[in-house]
Amino acid sequence: MAVWRIIDPLFAGKMNRYKGIEGKNIAIAMIQAAKKQSQKVNLYNWNEINQLLLARGVPD
Repeated sequence: MAVWRIIDPLFAGKMNRYKGIEGKNIAIAMIQAAKKQSQKVNLYNWNEINQLLLARGVPD
């Protein structure tokens, strides 16, 4: 949604975990996480998803 591009910069500090992420990037991050799976269930916040994307070479 276009509205997230406008309000994303407002999410700072503890609110950083609620930033928007495009669906295709979520899919890429899920594949990366599955390759590194160490637990049955793991919750990823925005920063961790971005780290997975950067490791894959996908810009944020």
